[in-house]
Amino acid sequence: MDERHNDHDCGERIRIQEGVTMKVRDREYVGRSGRGRDANALVTPVAERTEDGAWSTLADARVLFPRQGQIEVRGILANSLREGDWVAFGSMPNDRHGSPANFRASAPRRLSYFLPTDGQAAVEERRRLIVETGIEAGTPGDWSVGVRQDAFVRVKLIQGEDGRLRASGTDLASLPLWRLTPDLVIRLNGEQGSPILCDHHRAEQLSGSVNWSSDQDYIRMVAAALGPERRGPDVAHLLSWALRQHADSLTGRVSTLAGADPGILAEIERSGVLAERLADERDLLNQFKAGLRADPAVKEYLEQAAAEAAAAALPALESEARAEIERGMVAERAAAHEQVQALIKTLEADEMAALEARCAAEAAKRDADLAEARRTGMEEVEAAVAGRLGQAHEAVKAAEARRAYLEGETEDFAERRRLLEAAVAALAEEERSKLEIVERLIKAGDDATALGRPAFQTILHRWPTDPAGEREVGLRDLAGLAEKTGLLTSSGLETLLRIAVLAEAGEVPILYGPDTGDLVEVVALLMAAGRVATLYADPTLITFDDLWTRAGSGVPTPLTAALSKAAEGRPTIGLVEGADRSAARFWYPQLADAARRGRLPAGFVPLVTLSDPKCEEAVSISADGPIVAVEGVFADGAAAVAPLAFAEMSGTPTAYLRQSREPDPAAASKFLRKHGAGLGLTASMRLSRVHDAALSALGQDEGSRFAAALKVLLVGPEAAVAPTGTPKPYLAVGA
Repeated sequence: MDERHNDHDCGERIRIQEGVTMKVRDREYVGRSGRGRDANALVTPVAERTEDGAWSTLADARVLFPRQGQIEVRGILANSLREGDWVAFGSMPNDRHGSPANFRASAPRRLSYFLPTDGQAAVEERRRLIVETGIEAGTPGDWSVGVRQDAFVRVKLIQGEDGRLRASGTDLASLPLWRLTPDLVIRLNGEQGSPILCDHHRAEQLSGSVNWSSDQDYIRMVAAALGPERRGPDVAHLLSWALRQHADSLTGRVSTLAGADPGILAEIERSGVLAERLADERDLLNQFKAGLRADPAVKEYLEQAAAEAAAAALPALESEARAEIERGMVAERAAAHEQVQALIKTLEADEMAALEARCAAEAAKRDADLAEARRTGMEEVEAAVAGRLGQAHEAVKAAEARRAYLEGETEDFAERRRLLEAAVAALAEEERSKLEIVERLIKAGDDATALGRPAFQTILHRWPTDPAGEREVGLRDLAGLAEKTGLLTSSGLETLLRIAVLAEAGEVPILYGPDTGDLVEVVALLMAAGRVATLYADPTLITFDDLWTRAGSGVPTPLTAALSKAAEGRPTIGLVEGADRSAARFWYPQLADAARRGRLPAGFVPLVTLSDPKCEEAVSISADGPIVAVEGVFADGAAAVAPLAFAEMSGTPTAYLRQSREPDPAAASKFLRKHGAGLGLTASMRLSRVHDAALSALGQDEGSRFAAALKVLLVGPEAAVAPTGTPKPYLAVGA
């Protein structure tokens, strides 16, 4: 019940996690970046956009973004992110191995801080606040500043010495306008002290721009607009008057230039209107200039200014003179350079003519040498070709002789093949005759039995007297007893334990390998006090009944005596030696079925051996029983100590009586859920019995691993069995 409840909870958690993943992928989020790492950065989600377009603060980001409550940002944006920057993004599952975040950002965009419009504030007031006065609170960096209800500009704010933030940069003279829509403004209402943000990357650029340069820069622009031909001693007064008139038009005060369109002035905001106005009012400026010069004070001031201007202009004149001299020198150097280049070209032409003449003479001599070398080479080639042709003719003659010889050999081979085919046909006919004789003998035996003729008596000797002090042991004791003999390696101990566990599970192990016969003797001494009955298979062993009585004669086989002994409660090994020499495909499946269904005595332990595991009969029974390889199971020097070990085992005889019980359903179901994938019902029941036997031998943990390794023996060849991971699993049990 607990396991089903746990499975239900696990499935529910998976469904919830899948739902969270779908929800995460369908939303848009805002977060703050942490410390970047190379081309990747981690961002902590702060809010998400709801279905109605509003922004809702996340109570705990780890609910939607497990582990650390963060999402990974990649690419160029990740390299430029600083700690604390705001980012808008979508989300998708993270496919980068080793990342601390389960999700990565899709379409990430850096956000800027946003300063909204204050009621109906004019553009010039916004400029003066951002450029001249500065704002008290905020974070230095990229800002989006609203200039109208439907437009904003982007500036970079730098913190000054007084702590205020002001715009700075060479692009303030022409700031583009961007369309302001409600969906670009992000207000995080649930976050205490959170700023207003703007997703400016999604904004549409409008036509036109605004001039937000500082007053000092603006004065320089006006002076440049006047032009050098208009400047004179009175330029400072002109600029002062023009700037005052322009400030009056912007602040709404009365000016001498009444009638100017205030809508146009407010729209273009300190653009080139001032320079254009000064150029259009040229007559007014001339009159103003004449009046000023008639004033004695102004005249004195102008003369003083002229003297100062002359003194100030002297360095410029000197610099211009030097520049003129330098330009003359440059021109002279250029002319000299052209003369030198012309001389060089003349010399090059003369040298090229002489060089061409020398090349023509050398080419003529080279052509003559090549012609002589070609003539000599052709003579040598013709001589070599003539020699090769002679050798080729000789080789052709030798090849024709070889061909004639091979044709004769081919005819001989054809005759031999015909004779071999005739011999094979004769052997096949002889084999059919012998099979007919065998069938007649079998039929004659059946007929003699049916007529009640007296059957032959068995010639087997009686079983020796059971040894005294025979001790019954369990699966947990077998490996420890085998290790004490000192005969087996760790691989041999594991092979013996496989045979014992399979026998306990009702299987009939099929053994093959160079050490099979010797290992069977050790198994008989440990599990049956040395009692083993061997039936040597031959072609007459066909059906299940032939295991117990000889075909035709009805004489009991040694396995019948082993059954009788096992029925008395004495464990006995029943060995079918060389099953591949018989029709094992007919009798082995029925023997395996009888063993699994408990139709054989508990003390009867059936074993089958093969001489060739790759023969047709071995392959045909591999799907009905476990095939175990027996190779390299004996330790070095085992033959020298075998008499002592066998004598010791015979002196203290042990026997193993198989327990007839069904596996625990709960433990079997738990094991099969993990290791029974792809098995049918019959195979899963066999595997559950193997698991129960392994638990009896090795305990819970080692038994489960051992049974999982034996699973392949039930469904595939021995070569596919993986190591159990425990070279001597019985040591823990023995301890």
